Amino acid sequence: MKFVCSGMELSEGLKRVGGALPNRTVNQVLEGVKIEAVDEGVRLTASDERTTIVTTVAAIVEEEGAGVAPGKLLTEVVRGLVNGDVTVS
Repeated sequence: MKFVCSGMELSEGLKRVGGALPNRTVNQVLEGVKIEAVDEGVRLTASDERTTIVTTVAAIVEEEGAGVAPGKLLTEVVRGLVNGDVTVS
């Protein structure tokens, strides 16, 4: 997976799906955000088992793929990179 997108847009997308991240959980996968690089851009998904939020961020996708990253940590890291474009691989 490899894509380039606006750091500001990625931060906003993570903020949107972050509303579904649970404060505490016994299931660690629920603490993550699923990141999918697809033709339309980058699809972000988060869930707390009851609520699932999905949003798409415009991006130039160089290589399609998917993965899960810790939601709160990813949000903090991207928040510090909001100026300019971000390349994720």
